[in-house]
Amino acid sequence: MSIQVVLLAMGLFAVTFMSPGPNLLVVVQASVTQGRTAGFITGLGVAAGDALYAALGLLGMATMIAKGGTLFSVIKLAGGMYLMWFGLRMFLAGQRAARKRAGANSVAGRGAVTASGSALAPRHVLDAGTSGDPVDGAPAATPVSLFRRGLLTDLGNPQTALFFASVFSVVLTPATNWETKVGTWVGIVITSLAWRCVVSQAFSLPVVRRAYQRARLLLERITGLALAGFGVRLFYQGWQRT
Repeated sequence: MSIQVVLLAMGLFAVTFMSPGPNLLVVVQASVTQGRTAGFITGLGVAAGDALYAALGLLGMATMIAKGGTLFSVIKLAGGMYLMWFGLRMFLAGQRAARKRAGANSVAGRGAVTASGSALAPRHVLDAGTSGDPVDGAPAATPVSLFRRGLLTDLGNPQTALFFASVFSVVLTPATNWETKVGTWVGIVITSLAWRCVVSQAFSLPVVRRAYQRARLLLERITGLALAGFGVRLFYQGWQRT
């Protein structure tokens, strides 16, 4: 097995991490709202999608899907609709959570005044920012739903398979043995998992989560609109091919 080939493929894949996309956004959102474990599970779903598309690219099926036309378009249409739905849901959830917190803060502010006239901070403000618990107002999500969210977000863009096919066309040749090909695939999966671990760890830090809590409404609006925007683009691309 050629270690140089494996490392080159991993490096080319890692370069794509510099470009923010829906995969990054869903992992970040899960990490800051639900904690490190939730972010990692969402990242596992994304990595599973990468593993599947990388396998398709390695086997040469990515080009077949793209040339098939209809299947490629259907995947894009479905992926676009999912991202639009999830983005809109996040946008509206941020507004509902803000109204709920405003009401809770009003009640807590009236009842937490001490004899000296100073107000105690609401409990959720003191506790926000731990790395394992959901922030105030964040709906609990099961591990299955988190994994599914990451998987569907990744699978919603079939061009990922074409990207892997192009990477393999650069680093692999018809003479490359199967040990190197499998090693390249494993290296890409490990790279994907490692990056999701870094993201979930970084964005679940208490200081990051406290900052997110303070600007949650604005950030969830921006993230929701960004995801919906990615969805509109995917849907439009799929619609053009029909």
